Amino acid sequence: MGSVDGARVFALNVLECPRCRSRMRILAAIEDPVVARKILDCLALPSRAPPVAPARHNRQDELAQF
Repeated sequence: MGSVDGARVFALNVLECPRCRSRMRILAAIEDPVVARKILDCLALPSRAPPVAPARHNRQDELAQF
């Protein structure tokens, strides 16, 4: 099976404004992590990824023993 484009599967348009549904424009592509962090910090937005939640115990494994 080939890869599936997530934007198609979930009907996601990344250039659509979530507030007014109008089309947004790309102003720049920031590739330098230091610059990206400075911009996000200036805008009071999180500049680090959230912590990964620990794996949960799979209860199905316990039920399979019976």
